[in-house]
Amino acid sequence: MTLDFVRLAPRISELVEFLRFDAGDRGERLNQARALLRHLTADQLATALNQAQNATWLLAEPLEPLTTRRTAPAATAYAALGTDGSSIDVSRHAPAACYVINIGQAWFDYTRSEVDLASEADLQFAGGWLRWGDRQNASKETVVTGNLLDAYRTALEMLKLAALAEQHAGDAPIVALLDGQFVLWGLKESELSSEARELIFDRGVIYALDRLRRLAAGGRLVLGNYISRPAGREVTNSLRIADCPRPGGADCKDCPRCQDGSRPCDEVAGGTDADLFAGFLRQRERSALFGRRSLAADLGHTDSRYEAGGHRLRFFYLHLPGGEVARVELPEWVAASEGAVDLLHAAVLDQCERGGGYPLVLQEAHEQAVIDSAARRSFGLLLDRQMESSGAWQPPSGKSLSKRRRPI
Repeated sequence: MTLDFVRLAPRISELVEFLRFDAGDRGERLNQARALLRHLTADQLATALNQAQNATWLLAEPLEPLTTRRTAPAATAYAALGTDGSSIDVSRHAPAACYVINIGQAWFDYTRSEVDLASEADLQFAGGWLRWGDRQNASKETVVTGNLLDAYRTALEMLKLAALAEQHAGDAPIVALLDGQFVLWGLKESELSSEARELIFDRGVIYALDRLRRLAAGGRLVLGNYISRPAGREVTNSLRIADCPRPGGADCKDCPRCQDGSRPCDEVAGGTDADLFAGFLRQRERSALFGRRSLAADLGHTDSRYEAGGHRLRFFYLHLPGGEVARVELPEWVAASEGAVDLLHAAVLDQCERGGGYPLVLQEAHEQAVIDSAARRSFGLLLDRQMESSGAWQPPSGKSLSKRRRPI
């Protein structure tokens, strides 16, 4: 053991004391934010957002009155579908360049008492799948690793979800759920090759959403992304813009700072949107629907790709019976139907109750997909043995070997 806990123990005590003090301060600011939320009209907020300048925050635009609190609708018969993925990334220290993607699926048809749990693994190693080229610039290529591999795995999860939804489409409406954010973040599209953009977006997430939208148009499907303990602050950021005392509207390059250097809008910034709605919504209630906008072009660009395909992001917050406030994201074509949003609301509550606080269908999809540490080690050993027996074995890097043996 190399971590010096004796040295860290006093700092942990200081951390606990800081959190105790901070909780009171945050509580006061959250109360001010909720008071503003209750008294601010949609027109007042729209005016404040339109006047704002130089704000780099992501912002929320309400599609319903800010004080909206919708109770849980009566549960109806439905079938739940979920997919999730896991991967083993490319490692330059391994004897061969390759990656593994495992997609798990879960299907529960409560109308016919049917269950289907499965997974599908794929190993890629050919050069064309490790480096994606560009048709306009021969020197431009994208290495499939890290964030890019995560994005590609997400695209495959959505394509699998669309294929399964088409396969199972029937009389009972399907509630299809994915874990995490609806919009792919973390990618700089300017750095992606044309093949990467095509595989991840054009033939990936956008194509999958197009297929799912066709099913939804026939009333056979609703789609939602579930985010547990969300860190989003779009609603809070919009309240900060609305609370700015600067004449003529907020301008974050000309902030009317307080004498101590703090920002006036800090008074309504007590935490995340989930913290805000935890003291506003009753359990089982959902908030108003929101859209998202950004005053910064680089932040809004990713959203714009979805908007161009007719899949603009919408979201609401949901207070679960256990006390957690979750975020549910959905495309505009689901949000356009109050009945579809009601079904999504009821089904997410039902799934969380069945799963002990987290949607059961996502739990099971994850269990099918997860590649644990033992499986990762076994894959590495299998790869080594197969390569050695075939005469193609390559020695691992010095760094990799150093982790297997201690010279001292």
